[in-house]
Amino acid sequence: MTAAVLFDYGGVLTPSGTAGSHAAMLSAQLGVPIAAESIEDLHRDFRVDAISAGAFVAAVHARVPERRRDLDEHTWPWPGLLRRHQRIYDLAFRLRKHGIRTGILSNVWLPIARSLARAGSYDGFDPLVLSCEAGCAKPDPAIYHLALERLGLAAGDVLFVDDQPRHLAAAAGVGMQTLLATGEAQVVRDLATRLALDMFGAPLEHDPHETPFDLDRRGTSLREAE
Repeated sequence: MTAAVLFDYGGVLTPSGTAGSHAAMLSAQLGVPIAAESIEDLHRDFRVDAISAGAFVAAVHARVPERRRDLDEHTWPWPGLLRRHQRIYDLAFRLRKHGIRTGILSNVWLPIARSLARAGSYDGFDPLVLSCEAGCAKPDPAIYHLALERLGLAAGDVLFVDDQPRHLAAAAGVGMQTLLATGEAQVVRDLATRLALDMFGAPLEHDPHETPFDLDRRGTSLREAE
């Protein structure tokens, strides 16, 4: 029985924010390419709010003296992070309608988290377990345990969806169910297939062209035919 689904944000609820994308986005702002490894320690500290945005910007500037432009934290998040995988949002809504809780478990910088919250990107998801507020980040087991504590559920009753295998391995290590996200249609298809018994009481054969609302209508018809 799956009682809750936790979604990563980057690479799952949005096509942006995948592994290493922070370096690409900073490179675009700075006007010169930078390698993710060159700022990995700063990224690691910033995502758990161990350093302020100002300190992060100053440290990046010190490491990239050849930059063409300065970073401006007020332009975060980058536009791509506000793009939605709308079919996954729609499916999350339908899951909630069927009593399956949905939350977000995400590694994220505090300024970006605040902007996403203002934009409504987190609306409807509870709990929100964000690295910048938790003080720890995936794949640290502590953040998964925090999510379970906030849900008040056993690990085996929670399904975690992420686009990074190492984050899924850590989730499996604490006992969660896992699903690797490789694209919007795949996540919708695989979640609908795996959760059909919990939502509708019977498995569904899935048409890849169906929307989450089509699945919900077909599941309702299936229940009524019993």
